[in-house]
Amino acid sequence: MYEATRWGHRGATINSISPGIIITPLANDELHGPRKDGYLKMIEGMPIAVCRR
Repeated sequence: MYEATRWGHRGATINSISPGIIITPLANDELHGPRKDGYLKMIEGMPIAVCRR
């Protein structure tokens, strides 16, 4: 995932199977609980989120 983010800024397309966080009831609870900052940091670091900025 790190390389996809790094090379994405250069216009490269990287194929990878790394779904990141899948929003399930448990993940939704985590996003609204005491660990939400850690989850948001993971989401912000996902290549699709970084390349859309």
